[in-house]
Amino acid sequence: MCLSAMAGKNAEGNNVFVRLFYMNCMRKRCLVFLTLFALTPSPTVAYDLLRINADIRYRWEYKNNFNQKYYGENPPEGDSYDGSLLQRIRLTFDFNPHKNVHISAGLQDSRAYDAALPDDAFHNSRLGLEHNPNKDNWELFDTYLELKNLFGQELRLKGGRQIIAYGDKRVFGPGEWGNTGRYIWDAVKLSYRFGENSVDTFYGRNIIHEPGRFSLDHRHFFEGCAVYSHLLIPWSFLARRVCQNRGR
Repeated sequence: MCLSAMAGKNAEGNNVFVRLFYMNCMRKRCLVFLTLFALTPSPTVAYDLLRINADIRYRWEYKNNFNQKYYGENPPEGDSYDGSLLQRIRLTFDFNPHKNVHISAGLQDSRAYDAALPDDAFHNSRLGLEHNPNKDNWELFDTYLELKNLFGQELRLKGGRQIIAYGDKRVFGPGEWGNTGRYIWDAVKLSYRFGENSVDTFYGRNIIHEPGRFSLDHRHFFEGCAVYSHLLIPWSFLARRVCQNRGR
């Protein structure tokens, strides 16, 4: 069973949404109270040269008969009834000194209040340090240099800390529901656009969320390289191929 209630308000470009969810499935109950301040548009200094964006999100969660790591009445760590308030603040500065140069500098502050699990419950044995999905205090976010129209073509080079996501965000970009945004990459990405088609290639490593330590001071977690493309195939080409196959 899932019950959802939503209220919205729009005043001077700011939208405030309040959502209440109740889920009951296989003895696991979760009550989530979400207050999402979606700034549409975000608070902005309206200059072509500089743009300032802020995103503020608070979410209260209550878990009945489980916590973030364990199910059941007697978990090895924490409590089986866990209520906590999650806070995430993102602040970014977009600087455009030239039409083909984009510089972004951002910070993200993620905190959790009154959570049942201690921070050391998120110690990762593979990393040998804490990798926390709820907390990461004042960490770099969306900090990169982007060069556009290289060699007079629709070619872009983007290097630095960034979010990489395609399609339904199930491969490179999941984790935005999580309070820290689990997959934030230090990466270099080369993008080429031609008409309605595109090809991206990149190499990157995703950062570790260790609350008491700046991520530049320790190593990353996963690393990978990939090529992603979006190509439109004309319908006439497909129809011709079908006719050829049927004629065989």
